[in-house]
Amino acid sequence: MAALYTSVVISVFEWIFADIKEFDDEEDFLDDLMELGSLLWTREDSKPRILGYVEKVVPLHYDQDFRRHFRLSRSTFDVLVHKASTWKEPSLDRSRGGRVAIPVVNQLLITLWYLGTQETFRQLSDRFGVAESTVHGVVRKICRCISFYLRHTAIQRPRGSQVDRIRRGFENIKGFPDVLGAIDGSHIPIKPPSQDRDSYINRKKFSSLILQAVCDHNMFFLDCYCGWPGSVHDARVLRNSDLFVRIQSNPGDMFPMQGTHILGDAAYPLNTWLLTPYKDYSHMQQEDRNYNYCHSATRMVIERAFSLLKERWRRMKFVDVTRVKEIPTMIIVSCVLHNICLSHNEDISELLGDDDSAGTEVNDLEIDYLRLCGADFEAVGKRDQIKQYINSHARV
Repeated sequence: MAALYTSVVISVFEWIFADIKEFDDEEDFLDDLMELGSLLWTREDSKPRILGYVEKVVPLHYDQDFRRHFRLSRSTFDVLVHKASTWKEPSLDRSRGGRVAIPVVNQLLITLWYLGTQETFRQLSDRFGVAESTVHGVVRKICRCISFYLRHTAIQRPRGSQVDRIRRGFENIKGFPDVLGAIDGSHIPIKPPSQDRDSYINRKKFSSLILQAVCDHNMFFLDCYCGWPGSVHDARVLRNSDLFVRIQSNPGDMFPMQGTHILGDAAYPLNTWLLTPYKDYSHMQQEDRNYNYCHSATRMVIERAFSLLKERWRRMKFVDVTRVKEIPTMIIVSCVLHNICLSHNEDISELLGDDDSAGTEVNDLEIDYLRLCGADFEAVGKRDQIKQYINSHARV
């Protein structure tokens, strides 16, 4: 019997290797190979799992329970399912080796549960009644699809009437004029990688990847960029981002209304399009303090956006994934889902507390760019003019 079983295993693997060209890429092949290995070498009765969770239990959830488990409402999930039905991705519904393809609805639910919790692949495997390797493959493929098909529609720069709406929304906070966004970096904790480990350790001494994001006054992400290791300064991340390249080559694309700008903290260099606070040399004038107060109160929306992101998609509090190259896609997908939830008016009251921005971020060292690199006189003059406006008109 053992010899016959070994012969069957060898024949199946020979068939897979002979048919490898049908796979979309090497990672798809490896995922299927891992799953087949787990099916062949694991006794059927040695790993009991929950069967029929999606088909029998999920439909019985009250809307509140569904939202608590999957981090969005049924109606928003239905929108996501409809979008997924248009994806031209053969690997999502492929059946191979006698295995029945997992329905796309199930794959979406697995991915949402993974991103919305800190549960392991083993725990998801038991809950959804599939192999651990299947869970990993599903999460990777769904994240890849969401990033490819939805990212550029869910995360985009303001256009048309949106520009003035965002400008007025920011000014209504504390009277800071002509703001089109707030920028900052957030450290996403990760499992220490096996290679080049030190470069991922940030100032708080834990491994992370940096998510740079710009959001509007409603915490809606307008631009997201991810992938740099945690030891890199926010200013360097900005200089190497697509956002910086676009602004340098065509500033009118990001700032269609003349005189507009985004707000950043003291980790960023002062620019005509990126206004930072005044440096406190212990003899700061009251006018400068008033400017800094309005600047901080207005910019704080990006801190709240990061807090909301991590509370809804709790995987962003720690990503326990061995392949570091997979993590940026998961982070961007969480930002895409964040925007989709906001655009469908998902309730956020239970996700944001009274002190929703405290204690979760790693603030970079403040750099006195005016002393270090010389003054950008146009930017200095613009900031001084806005300071005068704030002290004359704003609520300080």
